[in-house]
Amino acid sequence: MISGERAYLYAKSCGIIGKSFVSKRLNALSQVSSLKELNDLIFPGEKNSDDDPGLLEKKITARSIKAILAIAASFRRTPEILVLLIRSYEYADLKRVLAAFCAGEQKAPSHTDLGRFSTVNFAAYPDLKIMLKRTEFEFLLKKNIEFGKIANMDAFNVSLDKQYYIKLLKILSVIPKNDCIGSRQLFGEEIALMNCWLSLRLRSYYGMNESEIDSHLINGKLDKQGKSLSSDAKASLVMSLDHFADWQNWSRKSLLNTESSGRFWKCDPRYVQNASLVYLYDLARRNFKNRPFTLDTACCFIRLKQFEEQVLTGLAEGIKLKLSALDVLKIMGVRL
Repeated sequence: MISGERAYLYAKSCGIIGKSFVSKRLNALSQVSSLKELNDLIFPGEKNSDDDPGLLEKKITARSIKAILAIAASFRRTPEILVLLIRSYEYADLKRVLAAFCAGEQKAPSHTDLGRFSTVNFAAYPDLKIMLKRTEFEFLLKKNIEFGKIANMDAFNVSLDKQYYIKLLKILSVIPKNDCIGSRQLFGEEIALMNCWLSLRLRSYYGMNESEIDSHLINGKLDKQGKSLSSDAKASLVMSLDHFADWQNWSRKSLLNTESSGRFWKCDPRYVQNASLVYLYDLARRNFKNRPFTLDTACCFIRLKQFEEQVLTGLAEGIKLKLSALDVLKIMGVRL
């Protein structure tokens, strides 16, 4: 990045974040009581305000990716790490398409338009061969995925997650540390925490044992002498899921649902996942502020916009279920 690019990137990203629902602007979300109010808050001045939750969620995602692509356009040549972060949407879309394919759905789920960053030909659904031709996802064709045949979607999802994060670690390893030290910290924590809540989920919902779970974890390191990104998750495997005292010395104890006097305690993977997302949001916000004029600016910007997107779509889903905005934000662990 040349100095002019860095200055423009920082100014543009600060301008967008200033108008986003993060930090102090999160408070405005707590006053929303209907989908229409949420729509009007996010898209002020829109002539055809809509209270369709599905359409609203699509508009929220389109709004996020529009901002992210605007930041990517700040570069003469988009850095490889930003390309991969943008394509995280493609990974997520492909998971949904595979689920629809295995369920025998004739119509594919909607997907996010990534412009020149797209690689999957979603328009070719349900022809997986054409969809995935000459993409990094061709390996899926060897897994004998059949239309209308229910498959182990968790296995496909884990394969895609591992591929994504292994690529992310590889890219981070070749970027000068002084340009991405904040991103290394952020994504290192993201992988470590994903390992934690994934291992809890596999134990709680599927009864998997230690050896079965190990194959699902991302076992890389940020540095040769560094701590394994799966060590915290592996440490949790010997702790009882219904005995809070076992977890007192766990390094990620602060992310656990708390124990209440007189009430039965059981580890809640969803709570840990939500707490992890809020923790990562705080980390991204801090590094965005403290690492101006570096590649960290763009990386943290993307994560901040994606956190905002998760909060806004979560609110839309909650309001659809007749929950109050405050209750939804509380469930998500968002601090106002």
